[in-house]
Amino acid sequence: MAVRATPEPITVGAAPPPANRGGPTLDLEQQDKNTWCWAACVEMVLKRFSLWPGENEQCQIAEKGLKLAGIIADTASCCPASSNNSVCNRLLPDKFVTDLWETYGVPVRPDFGPFIFDEQAAVEKLLASLNQNHPVELGFADEFSHVVMLFRWERDSDGTLRFLYHNPGPGSGSTESVNSDRIVRSGSRILNATWEILMAG
Repeated sequence: MAVRATPEPITVGAAPPPANRGGPTLDLEQQDKNTWCWAACVEMVLKRFSLWPGENEQCQIAEKGLKLAGIIADTASCCPASSNNSVCNRLLPDKFVTDLWETYGVPVRPDFGPFIFDEQAAVEKLLASLNQNHPVELGFADEFSHVVMLFRWERDSDGTLRFLYHNPGPGSGSTESVNSDRIVRSGSRILNATWEILMAG
């Protein structure tokens, strides 16, 4: 798994005032290492629901996931994240993203598509998840790979449907949006994995 490519953003601040919206409340967490988008997404949910206090820092999540996947030794430590130790600056395969959620006791519904053969169905499924106040982790594939956390939909006064997501980085995290007709495919960037978080935020 390579670092996931972020969908082309539309600046949230430049969007017209929405006529209606839906979805859970979720705070942005910036990824602490350039490969830790997956750990940052888990951190967002654990902190939103006050799960595993004292064990929900991003470096702890990364350490747990990488040990679960057998990528680092059981004796390795990923904390503090500010250290120059590159042992833990690693990617996590999609299968183990699912396993990591389950290890934390967070119920998820993974879906690995393909979504490009029925983009409208994929959009409707994301809407249904958000209308149940379920955040959804989205995985995108391109030259690189990246995961973000979808948490809201908004419909502008002109009827345009947009999805809002927290992009944990790398560099600096941001809240971005994309029109619904570009959520599945935008150029060479393709949605190839989703993890619906089965907890209402």
